[in-house]
Amino acid sequence: MTQAASTTTKRERFRRKDLRQPDEFISLSRRAIEWGQQNLRLVQIGAAGLLGVLLLVGAITWYVQARAERAARAYYGANELFKREQWGEAYESFRAVANDYGSTSYGRLAKLYAGRAAMKAGKPAEAVPMLREFANQAPDPALEQLALVELAAALEASGDASSARTELERAVAIDGPAKPEAQISLARLAEAAGEKDKAIELYQKYLEEDPDGASAELARMRLVGLGVTPPPAPPSLGFPGGMSMPQIQIQ
Repeated sequence: MTQAASTTTKRERFRRKDLRQPDEFISLSRRAIEWGQQNLRLVQIGAAGLLGVLLLVGAITWYVQARAERAARAYYGANELFKREQWGEAYESFRAVANDYGSTSYGRLAKLYAGRAAMKAGKPAEAVPMLREFANQAPDPALEQLALVELAAALEASGDASSARTELERAVAIDGPAKPEAQISLARLAEAAGEKDKAIELYQKYLEEDPDGASAELARMRLVGLGVTPPPAPPSLGFPGGMSMPQIQIQ
């Protein structure tokens, strides 16, 4: 027998041997089936458990979504009362949303608006707990700062100026859009408490950070009243020579 023929015979025997060996995947599948047949009860229990978990997850998802939808409807109903300036009814409606759906985003926001509605209804004592709860769980610093300013106003209106100042100090420490309002309110309370130097410092800081803000003229007036010359107001926009911008009439 030649060398080539011998090599071919060996290769054929090798391939036939390989083909006779069972495929690994088939072997594993066969063993899995046999195990399942021998442990049918365990397989049934496992399948039932998995199905139960899937059903539970689905039920929880449905419940959360349905609850969020109910909270949204209740919130917008209360908001309509707020828009119509029905402050007492709006407060009660927002408070109900906060109590019933407090774990939802609408329930948390309802606390802020319940406090605002209570303030407009002349009920600062009722506003305080709602605003405090919202401030403690506000979703971002800007809303926290706003809630603290509103909370301070409610506390002051309730006769607790000391606590109002504490909340305003927290608001001033936050870099947000309501900071100027917090500063001017804190300066006013310091002045009312007889803390002249503190009030001057706060009025001056307000003018330094917001020289043409909504309360800038009030800050300058209070500084004059405290015996301090305020910084000059920023120049208003105009034309050279003191001429003002001509009015444009639209026909």
